[in-house]
Amino acid sequence: MPSTQRAWTHALRAQRHAWLLVLIAASVAIAWIASSYCHSAGDTKGTLLVSQEIVQHGSVRLDRYDEAELRRFGYPLSRKNGHLYDFFPLGTPLLSTPFVAVANLFGLNVYDHHDDDAVQMTIAATVVVAMLWLLFGMARLFLDPWPAAGIAVVCVLGTSVTSTGLSSLFSHDFAALAATVAIYLAVRGIRQGTRVRVILVGGCLFLAYLCRPTMSLLAPFLLLYVFLYRRIAAVQCGAVLAALLVGFMLWSQHEYGQWLPNYYLPQRLSPTDFATAAWQDLFGPSRGLFVFSPFLALVPPLALLLVLVRRDRDYLCTLLVGLAWPIVHWLAIARFPHWWAGWSFGPRLMFDCLPGLFLALFHSLHLLRGSRAWVYALIAVLGAFSIYVNVYQAFVNPYPMRWNAEPNVDDYPEYVSDWRYPQFLHDAERHRRRLDEFKRILELPSDSPDPMFSGFSPPRGGLRWNTTGSSTIRLPLPPGNLPEGRLLVAGHLSGDHALRIVLNGHVIYEGRHVGGHMRLPITFDPAWFVAGDNVLAFEVTDAPGKPDLFGLASLSVFPHP
Repeated sequence: MPSTQRAWTHALRAQRHAWLLVLIAASVAIAWIASSYCHSAGDTKGTLLVSQEIVQHGSVRLDRYDEAELRRFGYPLSRKNGHLYDFFPLGTPLLSTPFVAVANLFGLNVYDHHDDDAVQMTIAATVVVAMLWLLFGMARLFLDPWPAAGIAVVCVLGTSVTSTGLSSLFSHDFAALAATVAIYLAVRGIRQGTRVRVILVGGCLFLAYLCRPTMSLLAPFLLLYVFLYRRIAAVQCGAVLAALLVGFMLWSQHEYGQWLPNYYLPQRLSPTDFATAAWQDLFGPSRGLFVFSPFLALVPPLALLLVLVRRDRDYLCTLLVGLAWPIVHWLAIARFPHWWAGWSFGPRLMFDCLPGLFLALFHSLHLLRGSRAWVYALIAVLGAFSIYVNVYQAFVNPYPMRWNAEPNVDDYPEYVSDWRYPQFLHDAERHRRRLDEFKRILELPSDSPDPMFSGFSPPRGGLRWNTTGSSTIRLPLPPGNLPEGRLLVAGHLSGDHALRIVLNGHVIYEGRHVGGHMRLPITFDPAWFVAGDNVLAFEVTDAPGKPDLFGLASLSVFPHP
């Protein structure tokens, strides 16, 4: 063969495998983001400490540490039967133990915040890179290598997989990874006519649930998908999942004295402003899935079109996982009282169901055949914008994250739906304008020197904790033009407790909470405010006299316009 022809042959072969370079470049970009930016969210601070306790002492308890010190540094804690635990799910600490064990061998201690951040981001980067390659493998079940690589990169860099997954080691990370593995193995076994690895599928479904309780919604849809093709395999997957769930419940009964830990209880879902939450989770300017990742907005209309035109049975089965599961997940999280997910970037709570939407997108592109070119062009344009939002805005531009804090979005979630200040486009000028507007509202944070606190601890970790069963704030108000009858109380309850709030002898709030962060908008008769000293009392009614049960983060008083 002439040398020129050989050169062209080698060049063509190299070009055929150039998609590998795209995936490798994206993996390097993920590692760079993780090493350069870390938001180290408060929710994740206790995660690796639990991993370290498992590695070193075989326990999930944090009793060896000083509770006051942990709270001062913002660790999310709960107390049960006299023992101290991390408040959040157990799956992520458990799956992080190999990383923490290696870190300990190199002399790192995750109680040190710098070491904790380094290990967190190493794990987060590993998970996101694994997601990238798994999604490429899933896409290859439907598409050629080049489009599969390109779509996989957009799905990772243009969604919450990056903007949430790389910001800190959230429980979403391992949950989404486990879900992706389960979906990939099930779909690969069906499409390639090979054996479905029932132990891995059932085990990954359990791990996804262990990391994020809402992932329990995936199991019935994926098991039904497998059942429509392989009944015995579906039963075996379900048996593995059931056996692991029973084992977890027995362990929980032994450890906590109840069949499930508090975080896994269905009471965490409760009535809320469902319509607002559902709309904002898809189309809102600060939490909308289709706003932060607009290329995903193509999935529902494509699915409807293909169902009507193709009438493909395999595609209908795929949509059980690719569309039905995400819809049910979306409806479920809209019932979560804290549906905006606190200090987040974009649609964090929709992260969990993204593997299903990606599957639907891959199969839809496969069925389009000759009509794919215009869809690919649209995905390229929308995907480029999605990557800009979920990489540049999420990590490089500081203002979208400051959007959460100034003012505190947990105290003023009305900003979540305010298109004047969309988080995905937030910048210095919008931030200045919003702060100017916010000055019209009086906020008294826990470290404010103005109110007279009684029965509260000094500020620690952004909270003042009750030191008695009834803690009070004295609010001196001048005569004339008293505030309107509206308060916003942000705080934290350690465990399942009943709270009553009393203003000048009038009960203005009474309710029970499972525990964790809470935000209470309270409306009452403005005549209950008086000129002079107003006494606002916070009473933990089912545990009178016990300290450190209620933590006050801030109190907001709304003046008359």
